[in-house]
Amino acid sequence: MASSVRPKADRRKKTPTDAQIVVAAAAAAPTTEIARRAFELYCARGGQHGLDLDDWLRAERELVAPPSEQRRRPARKSPALD
Repeated sequence: MASSVRPKADRRKKTPTDAQIVVAAAAAAPTTEIARRAFELYCARGGQHGLDLDDWLRAERELVAPPSEQRRRPARKSPALD
């Protein structure tokens, strides 16, 4: 008589990775708020083209990061335009 052996179920608590947390948090931030903040960053840089993705990602980080982390990180200064 053949007995079937079932593998034990993995009952360990699964914690999300950092990347999964960031993706979930970014999905929670409304796109219009991110776009508004990215545009503010663009204007603050003097309208310099070519850094739209950087502005978008920074806006996401600012809107997603907990308030305590937002205060700890100093704002990056944009290079002076001649």
